[in-house]
Amino acid sequence: MITCGPYICKETLGKGGYATVKKAQHCETGMECALKIMKRSGASEAFEKQVNNEVAIMKELNHENIIKLLDFSDDAQYTLPDGRSMDVYYIALELAEHGEIFDIVAETGRFSEPTALFYFHQLVESLENVHKTGISHRDIKLENILLDSNLDIKLTDFGFAEFMEVSGSRKGTSGYIAPEMHYTKKFMTQPLDIFALGIVLFILIKGSPPFMHAKGTDPHYRLFVTNPEAFWKAHFKRIKDYFPSNELIELLTTMLSPEPESRITLAEIKESAWYTNSNHALPTKEDVIEDMAQRLSQIESNRSSEH
Repeated sequence: MITCGPYICKETLGKGGYATVKKAQHCETGMECALKIMKRSGASEAFEKQVNNEVAIMKELNHENIIKLLDFSDDAQYTLPDGRSMDVYYIALELAEHGEIFDIVAETGRFSEPTALFYFHQLVESLENVHKTGISHRDIKLENILLDSNLDIKLTDFGFAEFMEVSGSRKGTSGYIAPEMHYTKKFMTQPLDIFALGIVLFILIKGSPPFMHAKGTDPHYRLFVTNPEAFWKAHFKRIKDYFPSNELIELLTTMLSPEPESRITLAEIKESAWYTNSNHALPTKEDVIEDMAQRLSQIESNRSSEH
């Protein structure tokens, strides 16, 4: 049995550069959670500050589509079955049973526009809550968007988040980084989140990214800036019976605008034609549940056949 403080550790849910996330259960209450475990030995002062910053930010947030902070320790023991142990930090988080949206898209393919719209609504609401608290996420990506037992979105991983409107810190994940981070020393932080959210939305409806890097050396990004019509045709010519609606193309174009000053805001997104779906009825939760249940069943079947 592996323990971490008062928790019994079960299977590994994910691994990052500085943390391991395990499914865990509290020894006394039986509460299940996702336990983010980080080594303390050799940790720098900057790393300790980052951990405390992540916890402080999560304490400020309270929204149904944001993962909840349950517990934190900066002085815990991680103990292996043979009795060996090490000093760790842990952050206990609400468990999102169905894991990352990234895995769902990777294993079952792109989402339909109605399903993408349903989840995009939840993402916009969660990010709006983050921004209203004076926080920027700084690492929005499919791997940081989870699905809970009710098949609702949970935004997670606030390790890079900041309490500031302007920043010079270069962080985030390659492919989701806005173009201004490549050529300016200081940048508005909330437009960075909007750009990354635009990348997420594109991947949801295409199944792959629009470009690898938002800079002139990337041929797809160069095409996006100089010849948008050719960009959209190039991306969707091999997808049978689907081309993005004009309303969606318009929204994504403004979310991925090269200039942060002209990039759409969350308030404007909520008024956009695609978001309000003014031409059609909004997708229902029942429709989305049916779609996602089939996808989760497919994933389970795929993984069973691998063993």
